[in-house]
Amino acid sequence: MEHTRSGSDILVRLDPGEEIHASLRELADRLGF
Repeated sequence: MEHTRSGSDILVRLDPGEEIHASLRELADRLGF
């Protein structure tokens, strides 16, 4: 998974086979949501 910010937006690219829910939860934890 990779992510980048563009203003107030967060763009996320998941790798094939990555689980969407788990990946977004991990990203939210890293970004402090």
